[in-house]
Amino acid sequence: MKSKLLLFTLASLITIFVSGQSAGDYRSKQSGNWDVAANWERFDGVTWVVAALPPTSTDGVITIRAGHSIVVNVNTTADQVIVETSATLTKDAHL
Repeated sequence: MKSKLLLFTLASLITIFVSGQSAGDYRSKQSGNWDVAANWERFDGVTWVVAALPPTSTDGVITIRAGHSIVVNVNTTADQVIVETSATLTKDAHL
């Protein structure tokens, strides 16, 4: 019985560490321009939902997901930005 409880506890801890998002975090939903809300998802504390607005520096962690390409096409301030392997974050040449 103790081994089953220990296994469950370890599995729970691994899940917490792997899914360490917080309410207000953003992640890319697809490739596209930074200022298009439809390109983003926002964590509401329970699940990822379609973002109503694009992310800014007042939000949580912003992650550009693997395989996605986001173009910063407007002047914006952001911090806590993670660009996963095979993802790209570029600045529009006209800024």
